[in-house]
Amino acid sequence: MLGIFGIETKLGWKTKEMDKKITDHFANIEAGEYERACELVEKTIYGEIKLEMFEERTVRSFRDKLAEEAKGLAWKEKLKLRYQFQKYCM
Repeated sequence: MLGIFGIETKLGWKTKEMDKKITDHFANIEAGEYERACELVEKTIYGEIKLEMFEERTVRSFRDKLAEEAKGLAWKEKLKLRYQFQKYCM
């Protein structure tokens, strides 16, 4: 399945490549933030380990930055971002 930037997304998705695309595309998101958010989500979903408060803040912070960047996008692109993040990172 192709994600928002045309990168294949599935279990074992290319997080480094997606992280680069996101940081190239969005000014307020720093390199590594997407990868970190995905690691934490995997930890809680696949490892069934409850996240610490600071880890939850990390995931929320990334989500909020992505939402802020989405304000300037067309509604179709916002919808893609929302469901891609929820499907593959939440």
